[in-house]
Amino acid sequence: MHQEQNQSTLTPTRPQFARIIGGELVPAPSTSEYGASVGSMGESAVLDSFMPIIAAHNERVRQRFEHRGEEPIMAMGPGDDCAVLAPVLRADGSAASWVSTIDTLTANQDFMSPWLLKMDNYSLGSGGYDIGYKTATQNLADIAAMGAVPAALLVSLSLPAETPYEWVEDFARGITEGCVENGALECTIAGGDFGASTEISVTVTAFGITDSSAPAGVRRSGARVLNDDSAELEDNGHALAILALAGRTGWADTGLRLLLQDGSIARPSQQTLEAIAAQLRPTSPLDAGVQAAHAGALAMMDLSDGLRKDAGRMARASSVACVIDEAQLMRRAPELYPALEQLLALRGNAVNDKSLYAAALRALLGGGEDHGLLAIFPADTQLPEGFESIGRVYPARVYEPGVYLQHAQGDSAEIERLEGESWESLGWEHYGA
Repeated sequence: MHQEQNQSTLTPTRPQFARIIGGELVPAPSTSEYGASVGSMGESAVLDSFMPIIAAHNERVRQRFEHRGEEPIMAMGPGDDCAVLAPVLRADGSAASWVSTIDTLTANQDFMSPWLLKMDNYSLGSGGYDIGYKTATQNLADIAAMGAVPAALLVSLSLPAETPYEWVEDFARGITEGCVENGALECTIAGGDFGASTEISVTVTAFGITDSSAPAGVRRSGARVLNDDSAELEDNGHALAILALAGRTGWADTGLRLLLQDGSIARPSQQTLEAIAAQLRPTSPLDAGVQAAHAGALAMMDLSDGLRKDAGRMARASSVACVIDEAQLMRRAPELYPALEQLLALRGNAVNDKSLYAAALRALLGGGEDHGLLAIFPADTQLPEGFESIGRVYPARVYEPGVYLQHAQGDSAEIERLEGESWESLGWEHYGA
């Protein structure tokens, strides 16, 4: 959740909660309907409930390795001061690297319960399952963006004493099922920590393993090679590389903006439910990261803070110009329109072709948290499955490094740099920096 809210807005106005499961609203217990709290049970009792869920997941992972006649990645799991990960030994003798990342989700900064929006007489809240699932996705996506395979997660939970005991079980199910649903079937939960706090906070450290296609990982700075003197431009100054996206953009952002509307929707469209689910439980095309490495991706990153923001970061890291093709990007807009129609109506805005187009363009360029993968490929690359071209990439001698939008205007095309006051609001950055 990439907006802050005053805690005074968090008092529920309806006692009935719901979750969005399989595109439908399903009643869920409110906090008051749960049983004992973690404070009343104590850490040992909570662990006794939490760990079997994690252990069952890790056992399924172990069996997958055993079935292939391989040693599991985790040599020793939860229970000691540290987890022990096995050395990377590849059958073909190729080099590989461990990669690691860390991320945190905090109540009222990254999620709310309840949210402001009401739907069919339900309040919507981010429960333990949603938070576990989202925590898994955002860390796994960072691993995939390096062209690596997720191997293990370390989880730290800081909880108020009054947190319902069932919330912890839901979180365990969410983070393990998040691994499975994202395709990280061999990612173990290697350990972690419980702590007390005044609000819920979750921190996860993730580990992944590269392979011979990119033993050092695919980095956001890797497209610097386009600036080499040997990298000659094609005729007419054409780009040397393709800017491509796997996964979605704009959906989780639309879901967030809906959830932050202090209003009610009596009949949500299927796309509205899908957008909200994309915010609460996003998924990332993890396999596409490895495929991109195999296909020779020059640079790649997780699209977590918005296309404009993240493409700009990759462009500056690689000292290149990423030019997004508006026509190619807007092919993704029509399926998002029904959710945007309900958002505009909640806001009291006019709903017409012009307003929908503008709202979709801003969502696609500025929306984060879908955790798609943005990559740069050489111009002659056959894009791997899951990736679609959304623009071109030019060396610094053609355009100043940064991110641009190519507007289609009849037979000509205007290229605009996405900077300045009208564009800076698109994308997320902590503290508004």
